[in-house]
Amino acid sequence: MVDVQTDWCGYCRKFQNELLYSPQYRDNFQPVVKLRINPERDAGSDWFMQQYRVGGYPTVLVKHSDEPDFSSLPPFTNRSLKTGEEFLQEFEALDASERTVGALVQSWIKQISAQKV
Repeated sequence: MVDVQTDWCGYCRKFQNELLYSPQYRDNFQPVVKLRINPERDAGSDWFMQQYRVGGYPTVLVKHSDEPDFSSLPPFTNRSLKTGEEFLQEFEALDASERTVGALVQSWIKQISAQKV
């Protein structure tokens, strides 16, 4: 899971506090590989932002096993935060094999190698 956010974004903090790291849902996301990108602080994030068309914050991207790229998993709907149950249900619908560190790293290596050719 890639979480793109900024320090000033109130919605980003709400997503972190009420869903991703809340005591109620923390155990569900504990084994998930999480990468947080702050485009205002992280050098080299411009390529990622353009590649995945990140246009607002927070943006959550998830890697599906049958897709060559990341897919967006919006934490909001109609300008309100999805309930933990809604977000968790969408997240758990993903193939669990793609949530491991090894699977994620292998996927990125394949993508980078393909781009160098």
